[in-house]
Amino acid sequence: MVGVCVHNCVLLLFLVRELLNSGVSPDLVNEDGLTALHQCCIDDFVEIVQCLLDAGASVNACDSELWTPLHAAATCGHTGLVQLLIQAGADPLAVNADGNMAYDLCEDEATLELLEMVMAEQGQEAESTPEMFYFAP
Repeated sequence: MVGVCVHNCVLLLFLVRELLNSGVSPDLVNEDGLTALHQCCIDDFVEIVQCLLDAGASVNACDSELWTPLHAAATCGHTGLVQLLIQAGADPLAVNADGNMAYDLCEDEATLELLEMVMAEQGQEAESTPEMFYFAP
């Protein structure tokens, strides 16, 4: 089974590269405004995320609910992708339509720690209240 998954992932990466090389925009969206970058962040396809970023995909693209790829990766607890997106310029302070940052939606401890560190480096400080987290300048 693992061999099939590896083969399918390699094939998918090949197809994505071929599409990008033929001129397909890495920022095409579906009916919900999701880009390939959003979906690959949900599915934890690290190699394809890197390929899309290398092809110029917008790291801060927003879907119809104003979710960025960083929101998607953080919500899914994909710490490695969160780090990759931050290194590519993702805005950790971007808020979705509900006013939530990626940090607010994340439940994975390692990912939360990474986001806290990044925000601290940007001069933001996580403060907790009984109902929610918010950031003070």
